[in-house]
Amino acid sequence: MRRSVVSRLFNVSAFLAGISFLTDVFDEIGIVKAGDPITYSILLFLTALAALMLIIVLISGTTFLVGIIYLSTFHEKNVNKLRDELSKIIKFAQSNAILSEYYST
Repeated sequence: MRRSVVSRLFNVSAFLAGISFLTDVFDEIGIVKAGDPITYSILLFLTALAALMLIIVLISGTTFLVGIIYLSTFHEKNVNKLRDELSKIIKFAQSNAILSEYYST
């Protein structure tokens, strides 16, 4: 689903919906001041695009930071704990040495 055409269409439509939403909000607030209607529309679109890019960067940066903190401190401990618990239930989950001996013959 992540790399499918439908997913890409959802991504593009969400991006366009974000620009449309921010354009409407900025139009109501009156952030852009221009006398010419064409210049006003272009500046409004560029302002909405810049705001959407800023929002995307802030969300991505936060997600990246949380992911790095989790992976560097908690992930290894949690995976090893899960492996220990699963090795009591599934006998083949004990180590890779068992599997490598089995597949080498």
